[in-house]
Amino acid sequence: MHEHREAIRGDRRAVVRLVPTFLIICCLIAQATAAEPPVVIRDDDVEGAKLRLPNGDILKIYLDEDDMGGAIRSTDGGKTWTKPEKPVKRWATKTLLDRNGQMHGFFIILRHVNEEGNRIAIDRFLDVWHVKTSGPDKVWEKGKIIQYGWNGSIVDDAIQLPSGRIVQPSQDWVPGSRGEPPTGNGYAMTLYSDDGGQTWSRSNPITSPVYEGFNGANFGACEPTIVLLNDGRLWMLMRTQTGYLYESFSEDGATWTEGRPSVFYASTGPPSLLRMPDNRLLLFWNNCEMPPRVNGQGVYAGRDALHAAISEDDGKTWRGFREILLDPRRHQTPPERGDRGTAYPYAVVSADGRYAEATSGQGGHRVVMRIDPDWLLEKERYSDFSNGLEDWSVFKGFGPIKRWWRDRVPGPQLIADPSNPDAVVLHIRKPDDKDADGAVWNFPAGHQGRLTLRIMFREGHRDAAIALNDRFFEPTDNNADEKAIYGLMVPPSGRLADSSYTFPTDRWVQLDLAWDDAEQACQVSVDGQTVATIQQKHPTIHGVSYLHLRSTADQVDPAGFLIGSVHARVE
Repeated sequence: MHEHREAIRGDRRAVVRLVPTFLIICCLIAQATAAEPPVVIRDDDVEGAKLRLPNGDILKIYLDEDDMGGAIRSTDGGKTWTKPEKPVKRWATKTLLDRNGQMHGFFIILRHVNEEGNRIAIDRFLDVWHVKTSGPDKVWEKGKIIQYGWNGSIVDDAIQLPSGRIVQPSQDWVPGSRGEPPTGNGYAMTLYSDDGGQTWSRSNPITSPVYEGFNGANFGACEPTIVLLNDGRLWMLMRTQTGYLYESFSEDGATWTEGRPSVFYASTGPPSLLRMPDNRLLLFWNNCEMPPRVNGQGVYAGRDALHAAISEDDGKTWRGFREILLDPRRHQTPPERGDRGTAYPYAVVSADGRYAEATSGQGGHRVVMRIDPDWLLEKERYSDFSNGLEDWSVFKGFGPIKRWWRDRVPGPQLIADPSNPDAVVLHIRKPDDKDADGAVWNFPAGHQGRLTLRIMFREGHRDAAIALNDRFFEPTDNNADEKAIYGLMVPPSGRLADSSYTFPTDRWVQLDLAWDDAEQACQVSVDGQTVATIQQKHPTIHGVSYLHLRSTADQVDPAGFLIGSVHARVE
C-alpha cells in the first residue's frame, strides 16, 4: 500500500512539473493562432476587378480597342502585372471563373445617343458588357452588350448555380424618372444566362421606398450583392435609402421576392457578401446612420467607416459589426467634388483560403485590406490614445454648404493627462462657435457587456452625453443620443437623474456601464459603486457596438470633460 501511495505521489509531482510546460505550450499555440487585426496590404493602383485562379495567379480582364477580351496576370499577389497586348478600352468591373474553367468579365461602358445629350436612360447610358473565353485554349471572344440602359454600378461578381445558370446582380434606371417617392429612380435585378454567357435574360425588378428630405440621392434599390445559401436559395442584399440594406430571395436567380428591410442598418453604400472556404459568410458594408440635412441642404455623408460582420449559421445570426477601415481623411477638408470615404467594398478569398481580401475606398484612395474572419469574433477592445486618434472619429462639419460639400475640422483634441504628463487624454468640450465636440469609438457587438471609462469632468463643465449605440453616428449628430440603445446625460451640476450620485470635478473616476439587453437595462457604477440603472431606450437586433461621447453645450464651454482610456468587453 505504501509503495502504491508513493507511486501516486510521484505521478502527481510529475504532473505538477509538467503544468508550467503545458501552459507555455498553450500560450505559444494561442499566440500562433491569434486573430490578426485588419491590415492594409497595398494601395489599389490597378483598375478593375480581380479574378483569382486555382493556381493562385490573379487576372484582370479588359476589353481592348477592338472590343476583344484580354487579361493581364500577376503571379505575386498583385504586386506586379504583365502588360496588355493592345490599348485598354475598359477594365472588367466584375469577373467569374465558371465550372468549365472559362473566364468571364463584366463591364460598365458609357454611351451617348448624341454628344450633347445628358438625360440619364434617355440619351446617356451606362450599358452592361460581357466578354468570355471559349474552347480548350480559353480564347477570348469579342465583347457585347448584354443590358442596354443606365446600370450605375456593378458591385458584386456573378455566381454560377448548381444548374449551370450564371447569375449577375445588376440594376436599371427608369427613363425620365425622378428621385422621389414612392421608389425613386430605379430598381435592383439580376441578369442570367443558361448557355454559358451566350445569351442573357432579365429577372423581375426589386424596389425599395424612398422618402422626401433624404440626405442623399433617391436612387431607390440598387447595387445588389448575392450569395448562394446552403438551402439552395439565392440571397440578395442591396443598397437603399431607407436606413437599411434591403433583401430579397430567389430559388433560381430569375424570380425574386419583394424587397424588404434586412436586419442591417446602412447609410447609402453598397454591400458585399463573401462565402469563405470554411462555409462562413462575411458581410462588408457601411453600418452607418445617415445624418440629417443641414438647414435643409444635403451634405455628403455616411461613408466614413466600413464594417464587417460574420455568420457561422448561413446568415441566421451575425457577430462582429466592427470597423475594418476608417477613412484616413475623415478629419480633413474633403474634396469639393466626387465620392469619397470607404464605400464600394469588393471582397475575395485570399490565396491560402484563410483571409478575406477587401478592396475599398473612394475619392482617389482605394486600398486592399486583409481581414482575418476570427478577428470579428473577438470579445474586447481597449484604447488609451497611445496610437493617437487612429481608432476614433472626432470630425465636425462647419461653414456653408456648396453642392453637397461642407468643410470639416477635428473636434476633440489630445492633451497631456493632468495627473501624468507622459500620457495623453481626449478633451471633449465646445471651444468656439462651431458645433460642440463629439467622439465615436467602435468595439465588438454584444447583447451583454461592460464598458469602462476613465473620465474626468472639469470644473465649470456644461452638459455631456454618453451613449451606447449599434451603428456609427457622426460625432456631432444629436441623433446618437435620440436613437441610443442606452444613454446617460451628465448636467453641469454633475448630478445624475433619478440618483443621489454627483460626479466630482477635476478628479479621475472609473465609470462602468454594464448592459444586458435581455434585461433591457444598464447598470451605472462609479469607482465600483452602483449609482444608477438606466433603461434601454431602443431595441437592438445585434447588440451594442459603439460608444458615442458628446458635449451638448449650447454655449462656449472651455472646461468640458476628459477621457483617459476606454475598455469594452462583451459576452
